[in-house]
Amino acid sequence: MSSATEEEAELRRRKIEEALEAKSLRRIISAYLNYLEAAEEDVKRFERSFRRIPVAHKVISSSSQLIDSFT
Repeated sequence: MSSATEEEAELRRRKIEEALEAKSLRRIISAYLNYLEAAEEDVKRFERSFRRIPVAHKVISSSSQLIDSFT
């Protein structure tokens, strides 16, 4: 490969890496900004899932005070 071709390949590789880094940074910032809402949705989803568990299974896991508060 010629020097010019190698430089072009290196430039393309750097641009791709920079784009991936920018994409990752946007995801990190978005996760930070939306953390509270995402956590609240997770809790709601866990509560809905728990309500669907058969009573017999809830009895097995009733030793936890947190679980008892959902029943």
